[in-house]
Amino acid sequence: LPLHKRPRQTIRGASLCCVRMRSQLMQALGLRPTFPPQTSRAVLLLCFACLALVSHTTALSELRHAEDNEYILSTTSKRQVDSFAFESNVTLIRQPGYCMVKYSNASANGNAIPAFYNGPAFAQPSPMPFCSDVFPNGTDICCTIEQLNALQISTGQQAAGLLSRCPSCYRNFVQFWCLFTCSPNQSMFLTLNEVNAQGVATRVTTNVNPTFANGTFESCDQVRLVDGSSVMLIFGGATNYETFFEALGNTSRDTRQLQIDFSYSNDSVPGYLEADALPCDATCSCTDCSESCPPLPVEANSQGGYFDILGLRVSLLAFGTALAGILVGLLLIILALIFLCTRPEKLPSDQSHNIEESPLLKPSGSNGLSHEGNHGLLSFMNRMWSAWGRIIARRPILIILACLAISGLCGAWIYKIEIETQPERLWVPPGSLTADAKAYFDETFGPFYRIEQLFIVENTTATGRYAQCGNNCSIFTLDNMKTILTLQQNLTAIVAQYQNNSYSLDDLCFRPIKGKGCLVESELGLWHSDMTVLTTGCLPDGNLWLPGDQCGPSCDFNMCTVDDEFIRYRVRTCSRGPFNPMCLNEVGVPVQPEVVLGGYTNNSYVNASVLAITFLLNNFDNETLNGPAEAWEQAWLNYLSTQPLAPNFTISYMAQRSTQDELARESSGDIVTVVLSYLAMFVYIAFSLGSFRRPYFLFSKYLLGLGGIVTVILALIISVGLCSLFGVTATLIISEVIPFLVLAIGVDNIFILVETYSATDESLEVEERMAITLSRVGSSITIASLSEAAAFLLGILTRMPAVTAFSIYASVAILFDFLLQMSFFAALLALDGHRMKARRADIIPCCTIEKSSSEYEQVSENDNDTTAVNGSTEHKPKVNGVVSMLFDRFYAPVLLHPVTKLFVALIFLGALMVAINFAAMIPLGLPQQLALPSDSYLQQYFTDQAQYGKAGPPVYFVVKGPHNYTNADGQNPFCSLGLPPLGCYQESLVNEYTVRTRVDNPVFVGGLSSWVDTYLSYLRVSQACCSILPNGTSCKFDTANPSGPCQPCQTAADLGPAARPNPENFLKFLPYFTERQCTQDCASCGEPFQPDIVFDYTQPNTSNFIRAARFRGQHAAVPTQDAFIRSLKDAYNMTDTLKAQYPGIEIFPYSVFYIFFEQYLYIEKVAILCIGLASLAVCLVTLLLLGNVYLSLIITAVVMMIEVDVAGIMYLWGIDLNAVSVVNLVMAIGISVEFCVHVSHAFVTHEGTRNERARIAVVEMGSSVLKGITLTKFVGVVVLAFSRSQIFQVYYFRMFLAIVIVGGLHGLVFLPVVLGAIGPRPRRGACSLF
Repeated sequence: LPLHKRPRQTIRGASLCCVRMRSQLMQALGLRPTFPPQTSRAVLLLCFACLALVSHTTALSELRHAEDNEYILSTTSKRQVDSFAFESNVTLIRQPGYCMVKYSNASANGNAIPAFYNGPAFAQPSPMPFCSDVFPNGTDICCTIEQLNALQISTGQQAAGLLSRCPSCYRNFVQFWCLFTCSPNQSMFLTLNEVNAQGVATRVTTNVNPTFANGTFESCDQVRLVDGSSVMLIFGGATNYETFFEALGNTSRDTRQLQIDFSYSNDSVPGYLEADALPCDATCSCTDCSESCPPLPVEANSQGGYFDILGLRVSLLAFGTALAGILVGLLLIILALIFLCTRPEKLPSDQSHNIEESPLLKPSGSNGLSHEGNHGLLSFMNRMWSAWGRIIARRPILIILACLAISGLCGAWIYKIEIETQPERLWVPPGSLTADAKAYFDETFGPFYRIEQLFIVENTTATGRYAQCGNNCSIFTLDNMKTILTLQQNLTAIVAQYQNNSYSLDDLCFRPIKGKGCLVESELGLWHSDMTVLTTGCLPDGNLWLPGDQCGPSCDFNMCTVDDEFIRYRVRTCSRGPFNPMCLNEVGVPVQPEVVLGGYTNNSYVNASVLAITFLLNNFDNETLNGPAEAWEQAWLNYLSTQPLAPNFTISYMAQRSTQDELARESSGDIVTVVLSYLAMFVYIAFSLGSFRRPYFLFSKYLLGLGGIVTVILALIISVGLCSLFGVTATLIISEVIPFLVLAIGVDNIFILVETYSATDESLEVEERMAITLSRVGSSITIASLSEAAAFLLGILTRMPAVTAFSIYASVAILFDFLLQMSFFAALLALDGHRMKARRADIIPCCTIEKSSSEYEQVSENDNDTTAVNGSTEHKPKVNGVVSMLFDRFYAPVLLHPVTKLFVALIFLGALMVAINFAAMIPLGLPQQLALPSDSYLQQYFTDQAQYGKAGPPVYFVVKGPHNYTNADGQNPFCSLGLPPLGCYQESLVNEYTVRTRVDNPVFVGGLSSWVDTYLSYLRVSQACCSILPNGTSCKFDTANPSGPCQPCQTAADLGPAARPNPENFLKFLPYFTERQCTQDCASCGEPFQPDIVFDYTQPNTSNFIRAARFRGQHAAVPTQDAFIRSLKDAYNMTDTLKAQYPGIEIFPYSVFYIFFEQYLYIEKVAILCIGLASLAVCLVTLLLLGNVYLSLIITAVVMMIEVDVAGIMYLWGIDLNAVSVVNLVMAIGISVEFCVHVSHAFVTHEGTRNERARIAVVEMGSSVLKGITLTKFVGVVVLAFSRSQIFQVYYFRMFLAIVIVGGLHGLVFLPVVLGAIGPRPRRGACSLF
């Protein structure tokens, strides 16, 4: 019998052979079948002796994967075995020293079979080949040398390959089988239930001490297999000792004829099978025994920042800010009441006040060029801008041509622009951990493969199956598998064209094992992705997958019956032991159910409703080499876009190139949105700059509005050209954000210039009016622009490439926008003044407009006159336009009323307190769906991935070599066998990984696949796994000829007490290990670890032979951005702990997504640093130019309030913190300065009381701020709401809208109230503190 090839099929064949031989022989002899005569009995005995030998001696204690009981019961009825119930009237001897079964030489070839024997135990052989630790020398036993040899092979070798990593489990397991088979007290706990006609036992009941049974189960419960899964999967997923022992004795586990039942009380028998079970923490490591683990790690700050009040969990930050808000509010109310109750109705005229607190406003000089509050630097700047205004008015054409020439010269370098689109080069600073890790991993192990994945979901309502199974329908039916396999085969057969060459999957695929085929991760790998195998249940080599005799004694395609139940049976059995050689896919790789299945709960894989199929292609650092793969991916996508499955299936899919393709499509689609946004702002600017006075086209300013847009465009051209010249890489964010930023800042200045010019005396010459205009607002524009440019420029200190590039581009653009406004646009304004002076039409300046008698004269006698106020003269600011009139007559008086001030202060401070709490809770990340068009096919894929995905990306722990693995000190940090001092370190990498899988909400799943563990196990059970001939070639050890030429690689003497090889043998047998394939008799195989070990063949037989190595694990499902970030943090925390524990080891974690999420390890610090540096720049520049510490602090404080409030809105509006939002927050600093500086400058350069100066500041600058920034930006932002891009909708529309609204409210409501209440005095010198 070819037992070594097909033992199970041989047993079936022998069984049928024996039964048929007996029937034919009896028929030939004319014997009746009631009780066989001696002749028939002899024939049967000969047959059954062989059968019993195979079924018991090779399978009694053999560890096999448990099969599904329910399905098996439906097939075992086909087995016909002659047996009879054991006679109940037989008197049994039940006392110590007596056997119940004897394994004797009853067969023709001398092999042992179990037979009834209720006699005394007999002397043990010498030496004992096995069980010597259980039965001391001289102890009688109930088994022969043949059975001991069989136990040594099945239990001593095959079980050792699975259980020896936990010595306690292996010892208890061996102890059980030795006692069951050979105990001299067998009659005390063993009961024969059935024997067959030849006296061979077919069913027994064993009474096991429940304490021993439970101890044995608990010692093995947490033992891990090679793939990191639990060994209990082999025992039917046992959860207690009863189900564990039931799996051991169930005949459905294999084809042996002896069924072992178990009982756990001595009601029917006098004794127990019992012994002392060794607990797992006595010898087993943390990986196989949680009792040996150090305390579970607690997430940092998991309980910090909270405390209990009246049974409620309260945030310390929320409590603190609420308390501070209440105290500040009470203080403001008290101060307001004191002020209202104590202030006099009128201020006495003789009350001594400083000049700056006088209720009188000093009029400007006759020419309006100076304010009495201007001194020092401001006075110098006023004179400078006045002179510059005169120059521009005299030679506007020359200034315009010079500006255009400079812009063209700078813009000529745009051709050198380099746009960076690789995320790892945008968001990861040079020298970062993940960038270095990726570079080393790609160079050493090769780049991470390209991934093409699809999810297949069955719509059971379309097929009518919903009525049968509801929401628990399994996708595993034969018809479904045929349909999906056809799809997979069609995808595999795709051929793509690239540069006149054809490329198939075989040309491009990733091959994890040398010499094997392409790796396609699919549940259909259980059937080798072959339609014949799927429909027949037979492997190409003839091995059977069906249980029982469903296919007869051989793999006869005509006899096999495959149905839905068999499909589920196959899934069930292989999900319990993916590393079972019968469950490997066509390339010898295990099919991991967590990776290829979805839509199930509690590891009930057979109830999965979703199948995932993943194609893996080779990847290259050189993008040009990926051209053929990208072409194949495009063909793959084109095929799937046709929805090739029936309507009852839903397919979602993604290729490696998909994200980049969709982002490019999104960017091109958003061009229209950006253009419309600019067009809307241009139309608004053109209407707002002009006036509705008659004649309309004389006072309209369409050309001037167009000139303002051109000014912004020229600033962008100069910025891009100069940055390209100096090699500053551009990004897509720059193209999307900076135009809006420059336009927002530039338009405000344009409105200020135009309105200030319009407010001057129209009777003056253009030169005089330009001098007055630039003198009045030039200083404030300078302060604002330099503050913004400095604020952005400091962003380069963050070292994040995208933020650095944005900072440089924005700073240069704002600086040149300021220069062009004060030159190019000012020249256009002067030309427009000359046009109006000459009464030429706006759009067609060649046409003149005659002055009519009914023409409205705007200049009012009261505009520049003084009026009596309390016997004094008060200079009223000139009101130009309806908005300014509304500010003067209604808004300013109401806003600066004492009651209004109090309410404004309370509301804004309360909002600040709330925003502080919300800002601290902003989640990190950039959801992938937001970065894609809303109509992208990837939207459904990411939704399915989050909903159905059960396993996250693989994670590798890479040890940078060379590292000396040849001795115990080098092995112990990376293994988990045993406990110190002879075993591995308790804080080893494998044990630490295991600990982290047992915490709540873990980021790792399964076990860490350690080649060191497997290699040590491989050498320990070398007779089964590693045997060699004298010439050094591998061979299969022959247990029937133990002294033959094929000998084990290592003996117990070679390994020593620690079971470790010496350095020479460690290196000698390592190549054998990496070539060892997984087989039924050797689970400690090394072929799957080939990609994990990199050898330096220039240094063989040295400790530097292993140049680098990696250890494979699996992240838990990562459905959210927070899950990605937590996974990255925990992986680095684990390696940092290991490096601190064992100095000298260079190790780092690597997963394909790490480089994209490293920014979130420090994005909060980057945001705080950027905002802090920008605010510091604002404070310093305003202090330098305004010369007032107090006012600079007020401006900075209001800008920071705007930032905090915007951050609070981010949390409420679902805007995560990432590089895009950080850039927007920095941009908000620049826009916020515009809201504050102009009002503050007007306040400090006038004289009078605080209220009076605040009112003038609001009237003079409020209109420009409202129309120039708030409404202009609002018009442009609203257009973004209609973008197809969700990233535009969320990060630009929402954030820009929040910045505009919050900034406008603070600049036009809160700041005037603060200035009117506690603002600084007018300037009296070059610099003042208050």
